[in-house]
Amino acid sequence: MNTKVTTIDEYLDGVDPAFRDELQRIRELVTALVPDVEESISYGKPKRSKFNCR
Repeated sequence: MNTKVTTIDEYLDGVDPAFRDELQRIRELVTALVPDVEESISYGKPKRSKFNCR
């Protein structure tokens, strides 16, 4: 990836197609299990954060 990505979708668009489907499946699974996590990009990589976790 040569351009700076700002969303998870942009990141996945740049991933090798051989891995993209599995990464999208994992993303959907995490969202289903922990729906209130926040997605972001940090240091050019996808990140999920959950605040007020107890």
